Amino acid sequence: VFYSMFAFLANMPVVNSIDVFLGVARFFVVGIGGVLFGLLFGFVVAFTSRFPNRVREIEPLFVFMFSYLAYLVAELFAISSVMA
Repeated sequence: VFYSMFAFLANMPVVNSIDVFLGVARFFVVGIGGVLFGLLFGFVVAFTSRFPNRVREIEPLFVFMFSYLAYLVAELFAISSVMA
């Protein structure tokens, strides 16, 4: 996020203080958004892994599937997919 912000600011003829503020705000939105997506998908996988009592072999499938889905959804919304 910082790299893209600095690259964008370097190409601007005049840098205003609001542009710097928006860049810093975007950094926090991307970071916190990634954590929120990770928590959301973590709760979903915790809820869905409670129910397969007779078929315990598919629980790891849920864990890997939802973690990869969290990564993809975070990448789709251009937030921190690594933190998701």
